[in-house]
Amino acid sequence: MVVLAPAAAVTLVATKFGRARGLAAGLGQVVQVLVLVPAATSLAGPLDPQAITKPTFLAAAHLIGTLLAVRSVIRERGNAGFAAVPLGFHVAATAVGAILLPPPFVALLGLLVIRAALLPVVQRRRRNTARPLRPVSVGLVETVLAACVVGLAFVSPI
Repeated sequence: MVVLAPAAAVTLVATKFGRARGLAAGLGQVVQVLVLVPAATSLAGPLDPQAITKPTFLAAAHLIGTLLAVRSVIRERGNAGFAAVPLGFHVAATAVGAILLPPPFVALLGLLVIRAALLPVVQRRRRNTARPLRPVSVGLVETVLAACVVGLAFVSPI
């Protein structure tokens, strides 16, 4: 809960200065959403820090990675330096996930690494064609991946 107020402040300040879609505002929003994981976990009983760590890590890896990957092909398209950021983030998250999470979740994090690597490549290859990569296509990919994360969380214990 200590992170909620600063994250909200970052989001509000960014909005006030016309940067609501900036990276800092997006990360602030993700932090606000991540507070919901322990809140939802507390509905099942007393808060157990170990029981909260794994699902919060998975949610953070997915949400932050999504923010970075989508940004790399929409707001930062053509920026090869930024395209490396989501890839590096996902590789690091997968390495940590290999320690914290069961194999099905590590495989899912590996799928997110592949997504982070392929999105900028597809965007570059289709840039000057009749069918460039559109935000709606990126959104559809992200919707499927989000469904995979949520679905796996329901069918496989963390």
